[in-house]
Order: sequence, then C-alpha cells, then structure tokens
Amino acid sequence: MVVAPGLAEDWGTFEAFRRTLAETLIDVVPLGERMADGISPGFDVTYESPSQGRMEFGWERPFVVGGQQVALSGFPRIDGPFGTLEFDATKLEYEGFGVALDFSAWRRDVCPP
Repeated sequence: MVVAPGLAEDWGTFEAFRRTLAETLIDVVPLGERMADGISPGFDVTYESPSQGRMEFGWERPFVVGGQQVALSGFPRIDGPFGTLEFDATKLEYEGFGVALDFSAWRRDVCPP
C-alpha cells in the first residue's frame, strides 16, 4: 500500500492520482531470514515516487530522495503551532494539555490540566 499526499492541481482528478500511485513500483528486499525470536534483520526499500523521484532507504542505508541524502535527525520530531517536540523527547504539551509517550513501555498518557 502506498500513502502519499497530492493536490488536485497537480493530478487533475482523484482517479488519475489513484491510478498513478497504483502503478508505482515499491521494491522491498529482506536482508536475511527471520531470527529464532521472529525478529527480522531488516529490509532495503526502493520506491519510484511519481512526484519525488526515486526514494531509497534501508536498515543500514541512508534515506535518499532523487539522489540526495535526507537527514533523519538534527531537527525537532514535531515543530508546529501547538508545540515542539525534540527528537528524543517523550512529552508534548500545549497550554496544559498534552501527551506523554513512553516508547519503552509502549504507553501513551493524556495530560489534562
């Protein structure tokens, strides 16, 4: 499945957008057999984006779009009008409301005022 944003002015119709995405190539290559505990050793992925060009990423490879490497760190995870969340932070609040994310315990707590 491909999830991609699109604008009507770029595609003409929603059907043209859907048809183009349905025809795009996504190549996923496993990097080996699953281990005894069921964990995968990772994948290399190549996607021929109709709007961005060739996109490549892998467990041990950089994220590359149209031949240019894209940084995956060194900037906030979220940076918007309702708050900023640094990359390794676990709590986002806005005027007393927010969400605490505990990634090690797979837990999310809503933080009311």
